[in-house]
Amino acid sequence: MKFALHNYNEVFLKFALRNLLFGPAMLSSEEMINELLGILTTGTKTELVLNCLSFTNYSLWPQRLIRQLVNLFKEINNKQHDQNRILLCYNTILVICLISEQLVKIGKAINAFKHEGLIVIKKLLQLGAKIIENTDDDKIKPMLLDTDFKDRTVINLITSNGFQPLFMD
Repeated sequence: MKFALHNYNEVFLKFALRNLLFGPAMLSSEEMINELLGILTTGTKTELVLNCLSFTNYSLWPQRLIRQLVNLFKEINNKQHDQNRILLCYNTILVICLISEQLVKIGKAINAFKHEGLIVIKKLLQLGAKIIENTDDDKIKPMLLDTDFKDRTVINLITSNGFQPLFMD
């Protein structure tokens, strides 16, 4: 899995994760968690890592590594406009939805992170609403119809997770 992550082998990772080729323990091993966190820290392959994280079970993670992940999500969101990694991603709205979904999952797995996650989600959704507001109409439709590794469209992620504030403005 490390090789596929480093070589951006999206097709293989999507197939392997969806068909449970790695097993649930793979994404919960400390070695793999550190690998994913390391890649997120570099600011590259953000969307790829988030797609992989959508298959993880946070109740199996050590709390200190969950703390690192939550801090990375906060940092990503708090960067100034010119340094905000979300804005450099292929589909910013998909990334916002995937981060928000991970924060919800973390809050459900470990209650101590629930409130903090909700605060970050609120800020992310506000950023997403601004991005949608400032995006040309002809570019919004492809963004909303794009899919994650679980073949869920961005519209599906928004509606099934209650991220409707993205559409408020």
